[in-house]
Amino acid sequence: LLKDIKIYGGFNGTETQLIERDWMANPTILSGDIDNNSGDNFNNSYHVLIAANLTNKTILDGFTIRGGNANGGNTTITFGNPSQTFRRDIAGGVYNVKSSPKISNSMLRNNYGDFGGGLYNDLSSAEIDNSIFWQNSAAQGAGIFNNGSSIPVISNTTIYGNVASNSGGGIFNTASDPVVTNTIFWNNTKGGLNNTAGADFFNSSGTPVITYCLVQSGSSYLNGLGNLSNENPNFIDATNGDFKLSTTSSVINKGNNLAVISPKDMANQLRIKLGKVDMGAFEFQGTPYTNAIYVKVNATGNNDGSSWQHAYTDIQTAIDEQSSALDIWVAQGTYLPLMDHEGNTTPNDPRSKTFHLSRDMKIYGGFIGSETLLSQRNW
Repeated sequence: LLKDIKIYGGFNGTETQLIERDWMANPTILSGDIDNNSGDNFNNSYHVLIAANLTNKTILDGFTIRGGNANGGNTTITFGNPSQTFRRDIAGGVYNVKSSPKISNSMLRNNYGDFGGGLYNDLSSAEIDNSIFWQNSAAQGAGIFNNGSSIPVISNTTIYGNVASNSGGGIFNTASDPVVTNTIFWNNTKGGLNNTAGADFFNSSGTPVITYCLVQSGSSYLNGLGNLSNENPNFIDATNGDFKLSTTSSVINKGNNLAVISPKDMANQLRIKLGKVDMGAFEFQGTPYTNAIYVKVNATGNNDGSSWQHAYTDIQTAIDEQSSALDIWVAQGTYLPLMDHEGNTTPNDPRSKTFHLSRDMKIYGGFIGSETLLSQRNW
């Protein structure tokens, strides 16, 4: 892109108005897989999209951007008027130079760059909301790389499962001042680790402001205003790309309403549903658990932990779904471990099955299975 323009995806091809589109139902994909070989990205485009000299009048909304492979070393191209330089080892996904587009309702995934897998901002102040950065990889800045006095604004975005061999699995920042709010950092890695400083956000220089975000264990931003640390967001099915929030999510109602950019979320649902905004790209649309997560060995309901009637029948499931905002209440009965510490239900040695906890939580036993107050139990 070399001039300001508004580009919208998500149409099925029959609409007459912009509001009729549905980017969730009608994926609009910008792909770098130019040889149509999804199993190998070696010959993919260096960059899926490059932008030079754009203002915030440019909008990119409703796209999946994937398959860029910026592995071309420090060879360069020039583009734009005035001419800007782009390196072919930077930004497999979106590469902004002196450009500040608005990116909304979009997913940047499976892109590679030595620097900046999903998105690279150079002297650029992009505005990003209702978006997902997933499975991008880089040496530095697998999800996003900010450089050269960039001031991007990132709100209500989910940055998940991005892999940096060096630093900044989620975001790498140098000489820039990003403002990041209402955003989930989860399971991003640095050198294979997701529980160390720099796995979610690495700051080389600059003054980032990171508030009302879910950050990872070991993060340098544990004490940021309103930040949550290492509290499972409990996505519906992150492994298969469903980043909507489950009923037990720790990030429901934990954001900052003042940082909301769009009135609707990534699923085109009301952004502030329960009076206070959630973190991440999707707003929870149901009724969250407010008391506890319930476990009852002989429950016959929906097995979702929402009440005694619909209690989980297995303690480990409740442990895995727990967020630190909720206690676990366990009714009388005998419970057996059903898996080993790695989640295998049929381990080579059945005796390795064990109940396993990897974060702080409160688990209470001694309930009949009808109580409404913790004080009513009798162990």
